[in-house]
Amino acid sequence: MLLSGCAGRKNESTGEIVTEDQPAETVPDFRVAGLVDLNEKQDMKEILCQSWNNKEDADDIKNSRGDSELEMANRGYCFFNDGTMVKDPRGEYRLGVWMLHDDKKPYLIEMKLDNGTKELHQVARLDPKNLTLNEVTSGNEKKLVEYKGEAVAHLQIRDEPFHITNNRWRIAPKQPETDEAIKARLKASIHFFVLFYDHCINARSEDVILTGLPSCFKWYAGGIYMRKEKDLPANWISCFYNAKQAAIAYKMADELLDRKYNWPKGERNWVKQNVFVLKQMEKQL
Repeated sequence: MLLSGCAGRKNESTGEIVTEDQPAETVPDFRVAGLVDLNEKQDMKEILCQSWNNKEDADDIKNSRGDSELEMANRGYCFFNDGTMVKDPRGEYRLGVWMLHDDKKPYLIEMKLDNGTKELHQVARLDPKNLTLNEVTSGNEKKLVEYKGEAVAHLQIRDEPFHITNNRWRIAPKQPETDEAIKARLKASIHFFVLFYDHCINARSEDVILTGLPSCFKWYAGGIYMRKEKDLPANWISCFYNAKQAAIAYKMADELLDRKYNWPKGERNWVKQNVFVLKQMEKQL
């Protein structure tokens, strides 16, 4: 099923969808959109509390050629001011807690993940848009790894797309769920993408990178359609108790997408087009 709106722009050379060029604007007041401008911050912990994407992975995705459906590494960290964190939010989505040791150099980030593993990394460089970690391996070797940020964070945790508050749907249940519970899981997944798209709009994101995010939908510039059932990504199926229950959610999503929706008239930005329809879809579940 294909749901199309106005035309947008897709980078055909990379397979990734990028934001439309917009007229020059004044410096945005991020607080109006519920965001904190980290360029104005000096405290290390405040600057760290944002999403960090592995620079090498992000560059590979942006510069890739051909099929955007190829599985590509998309590593990273999200640090939150409530002490929680996520490793690889665009991949395995591993929860944990973190602590910054900044009483003396070298400054250290200590992480304890929910699978019992621990990570300890030295902060080699930090500014609002760049983080370099000296990652200590199990063999006590060190490797410098660069990460990129957007220098923005949300005023409210509940608005952070990758916080556990908005990602419980990605954690498979321990037992089979009722159809109503499956529907709720599907609705939560749509809400995640509403927050994700809203973040990209409000943060003035240069690129909208969807690689690695679990979904039964395929996102296009000015259009949303269902993936073929045989092409569903494993990380979306694994959000449910089993493949059978994932198939129930897929059918619900297909029927939902088959309904009529209003597209925003005169809107040229494909991100705003898609989120406008996603919000209508969320209300109908």
